[in-house]
Amino acid sequence: MRMKRTFIGVRGAKDSPEVRQLQYVPHTIDEAFEIFIRAKKAEGVGPSTIKGYEDIMRYFRQWLDEDIQEINDINADLLRSYINYLMTERIPYAEDEQRNAIAKAYPYILLI
Repeated sequence: MRMKRTFIGVRGAKDSPEVRQLQYVPHTIDEAFEIFIRAKKAEGVGPSTIKGYEDIMRYFRQWLDEDIQEINDINADLLRSYINYLMTERIPYAEDEQRNAIAKAYPYILLI
């Protein structure tokens, strides 16, 4: 025999005399990135993944106009421009010393 469920109270939105307002806290891009990295470390992300995030951020900061310093200055149009740059202009692994050393030592590998 199944027992009836006893309700203790009614769930739902509570009326509150105060409506909580979100407070705008300006962060620089670097501060926001540090917050992101701390969160990822707390999630248990490995050191090589963290290094990958740092490399990606370094590439983005090199491309980004120096006038843009706050995270709220980054919008969808800016990100689309960066993705377009990555797809059409940037040479992949141009800054990777190990890959460049291999390419210089064994140039025929690139022909395969």
